[in-house]
Amino acid sequence: MEFNNYLQFFGASAVSKLTDLIQNQEQDILVKFKQQIKQVEINKVEKVRIDLSEGGSLIQFMEKLIPTLNRTSGTLAQYRTTFKNLKSFQKECYKRPVHFESIDMDFYNAYVSYCQMEKEYSVNTIGKEVKHIKFFMAEAEERELHSNFKFKSKRFKKTSEESFSVYLSEDQIKTLNKLHLENTPQDEVIRDLFVASCWLGLRVGNLLEISKSHIHGNLISIRGEKTSEYIDIPLHPIVKKTIVKYGGILPNSISEWQINRRIKDIVKMAGFTDDIAYSITKGGRKVSMNEPFYSLVTTHTARRSFATNMYKRGINIQTIMAITGHNSERTFMSYVKSKRINAIKEMEDIFK
Repeated sequence: MEFNNYLQFFGASAVSKLTDLIQNQEQDILVKFKQQIKQVEINKVEKVRIDLSEGGSLIQFMEKLIPTLNRTSGTLAQYRTTFKNLKSFQKECYKRPVHFESIDMDFYNAYVSYCQMEKEYSVNTIGKEVKHIKFFMAEAEERELHSNFKFKSKRFKKTSEESFSVYLSEDQIKTLNKLHLENTPQDEVIRDLFVASCWLGLRVGNLLEISKSHIHGNLISIRGEKTSEYIDIPLHPIVKKTIVKYGGILPNSISEWQINRRIKDIVKMAGFTDDIAYSITKGGRKVSMNEPFYSLVTTHTARRSFATNMYKRGINIQTIMAITGHNSERTFMSYVKSKRINAIKEMEDIFK
């Protein structure tokens, strides 16, 4: 198992090193394998360090580092957005290069203000921007590109507020599953995949990776997209039927972008059109929103629906977390809005 982890993570470099050791009949292969792989990583970091040691610009560092990172496509897209925002901030507001040594509370306040007023970002989106800047500053620090630790200050913090999001109840999922879409084959595939995701709880990246080799009887077994740990998920009857429908596999010849582009209209066709009122801090002020339910649905809604519905069923939290990949119980409880669910259930029990 340990060999497999190294081979999967380091790819061709690991395969080559391991093959050489086996052919030379080396003793203590695993120990020597680890040592050689560590050197591969050191060389890789040193190469990046040489490329990035010229000048002290955080933006230059990000531009060169992002393509080398082993992250999900979604995370890389977020990093690129922060990179573009910093370039715009530097040009339009800061009027000078964003050097490593200039990352202090004055920079923090100016950048947060830029995100609020110019970009009109929500509190949580600004929090992600700050989180990304702290990540890249830490990466640069490890490569000894600066000695500025002001980004570690408690005041240089990721802002956040409770986000608003919707989920589909089990009854809504069943209604969506019964929607007749035979005349629009692509919509039918998107609906089937979305409904299956409501019973699997996987991130969309994992969902679209599922092949026949991941399906073992009544289980799907796949390595988590972010945790890299194997996840075993029992198949709900609806998922089993979907797998049979598509010849022993879930449909995966479609992209996340295509799903997000159509899922709102599909959910609308299922009749989920009630207006939802909520508020969000945007552009530095509280904004009241009123939108139809279907307009708030994305690919991620399926995963949230799974987690929330399983929690409402009373399934052990650790069991659900093992499938969703949440590492922190506190994060999971916030994710499923446990306080609201528990308050509603308690009041409903009183009114019975």
